[in-house]
Amino acid sequence: MKEILLISDKGGTGKTTLMKMLVEIVGHSAVYADCTFTSTWKAYPNIIQEDYFNLGQEAVVDEFACMGCGDCEDECRFKAIHMFHGQAQVSKSACTGCGHCIQVCPTGALSLRKVVGGKVIQKEANGAIIVYGTLQYFPRNGIRPVRIIRDKAVDVIISYQKKLLICEAYPGWNRLTFSLIPFANILMPIIEPHPQVFDFLSKVNDYQKNYKCNIALIINKCDLNPIVTKGILEKYPNWNILTLPYTEGYLNQGIDKLKPFILPLLVL
Repeated sequence: MKEILLISDKGGTGKTTLMKMLVEIVGHSAVYADCTFTSTWKAYPNIIQEDYFNLGQEAVVDEFACMGCGDCEDECRFKAIHMFHGQAQVSKSACTGCGHCIQVCPTGALSLRKVVGGKVIQKEANGAIIVYGTLQYFPRNGIRPVRIIRDKAVDVIISYQKKLLICEAYPGWNRLTFSLIPFANILMPIIEPHPQVFDFLSKVNDYQKNYKCNIALIINKCDLNPIVTKGILEKYPNWNILTLPYTEGYLNQGIDKLKPFILPLLVL
């Protein structure tokens, strides 16, 4: 399986628009995973499947069994339990679901329950399958929700016997992006030409040196700052780079320019 990961240094660079262009260009040959939790695909009506997913666990109190001894409050290292009118109260925002309070409770009034984090949704668009998520709640001890979306997309690939996964990562060079990057054969940074972008591209370049992945850079609205665009082209001559100017017919012209750029990458 080959995997392309769309990344960006910030929001608003056109990454989601380009993801939709890839759906038009590559079509049913790939499965598409939107790991940004922005619900961009709500307008697509053809739902294939919806599943709730859990993110960690949290402590809950049986008020009839709690005798108000306060042992759980004293022992909770995260300060997630407080006594109120003789009853233990759990702060969801502070609880990590470690389970230590269960061990110290003399009456068994505390237990752990799974936390519903949101939904994973599969949709069909022009023969292509898109996997994305909605996030309802993210506890402190929750696993990275972006991995849940990506892993579900891999299951879909296996089920439908596809060979290509195209993922969209959350903006920024952060932990949410790091949890997806190691799986990618091709990193596709989508940027706009502003002076601060060189710091982001330097991090991408360092990653490529260490892990030998391919880079397919797209400079969106390249004509808004020709000097920075030229600097990027000169600094990274070994990268595959596509420049897209800012035009009113951006969507149609972008697809025409993206086709000869992306299709050769799929056979590397």
